[in-house]
Amino acid sequence: MDLLKITFFVPNLKHFETGEVCSMAGPAFVPISVTGTTCSLMCDHCSAKILESMFSAETPDVLKDLLVRLAADGCTGALITGGSDAGGRVPLEPFEDVMKFAREELGLRIAVHTGIVSRRTALSLKRAKVAVAMTDIVGSAETLNRVCHLPAGPSAYLESLLNLADAGVPMSPHVVIGLDYGHIRGEMKAIDMIASVPVNSAVLVVLKPTRGTPMEGVAPPVLDSVREVFAYARSRLVRVPLLLGCARPPGSYGHELEKMAVDLGFDGIAYPSDGLVSYAAQKGYSVNVRYECCSMVFETSAPHCQSVAHHRGREDSQGIRKGAGHPDGQEADAGRGFIC
Repeated sequence: MDLLKITFFVPNLKHFETGEVCSMAGPAFVPISVTGTTCSLMCDHCSAKILESMFSAETPDVLKDLLVRLAADGCTGALITGGSDAGGRVPLEPFEDVMKFAREELGLRIAVHTGIVSRRTALSLKRAKVAVAMTDIVGSAETLNRVCHLPAGPSAYLESLLNLADAGVPMSPHVVIGLDYGHIRGEMKAIDMIASVPVNSAVLVVLKPTRGTPMEGVAPPVLDSVREVFAYARSRLVRVPLLLGCARPPGSYGHELEKMAVDLGFDGIAYPSDGLVSYAAQKGYSVNVRYECCSMVFETSAPHCQSVAHHRGREDSQGIRKGAGHPDGQEADAGRGFIC
């Protein structure tokens, strides 16, 4: 019988601490926007708010200087993203040489969060030697139009996955459950699209209503509906590492999502709330902790991978008290934010 395994991810895209796990000190893995706080789409669930908490590097020279400084401070990788243009594309091509420099000269592992990906962009990302490309996959044309203000249909996202696959770029597509104002619309189709392409991992996140956006007061999708999507994804992506990403509501709702993911056999969870490590262990899982973006779960040679026993030893050595974490596994709001 195969040993059950699960990995918990605590990248320091934000400071995070519970009684069981915590993020590392220092800039190990940081989010960077190549468009600053600018986004042409201004999707209803985000309104570019997520970009406000990122490092900004709007030119290749600025990005290069930033990455050099971060590497000198001990950074091991970066998430490079930005706002979309009117066609749903994040302008990553101008930064190809800098991303390649970061990998070859600085030893950084670069993840990119893309929009719609053309064949040309996919080939550029391949030349840049990015570790993984993350693309949000939307399965409803109606949702794309109403929420994302994008006239494109789901086929544009399938084509993006195919372009990345043809170029040989490792990819970890994401699905936002409840993206259409908390309703389930197109998520199963998005999962079907992902299942039709050889992806390296897949990440599910759940709508987290954000202050200052049109969805600020929207209720997240009901848990039973989310469970159906989780179960469908697990059944369709049997051989693909499946993760619960960091964007999801906090509190008891979020904790139930996490337990649901454990029960359904997900391969990893980002930012586990207090008690989840124990819950997984009680279910018979062997537990590891990694300090990077969960999309990189497929990289077996990744740095900073520890068993929970080693992780607890590191906590003690840093003077972090066991049981001193936030009850819902919330960040202690100490700096930069994060992207799903």
